[in-house]
Amino acid sequence: SAAALLEWLNVPFTGCPSPCLAVGRDKIRTKHLLAAGGLPTPAYAVVDPAHGPAPKKWAGGWPAIVKPALQDASVGIDQGSVVTSQKELDARR
Repeated sequence: SAAALLEWLNVPFTGCPSPCLAVGRDKIRTKHLLAAGGLPTPAYAVVDPAHGPAPKKWAGGWPAIVKPALQDASVGIDQGSVVTSQKELDARR
């Protein structure tokens, strides 16, 4: 990341240090850390064969947002990421 490069070069910058940015980029890990800290977060499900089978039916309510688990900020999110039914969610898998 740019922050890691600036740290390596010992160049002062504003913003989060690279380890914080790395953790924040991992949305699954962030969800677990927030829950462990007792902070409420919206319902979520991980849809990835490496993490087990996808839920057959989403129970978190609509609309829902489908997004990549390991991208920074809003990378990988577009208008199609907002789903309002199980049919739309299934089409995004």
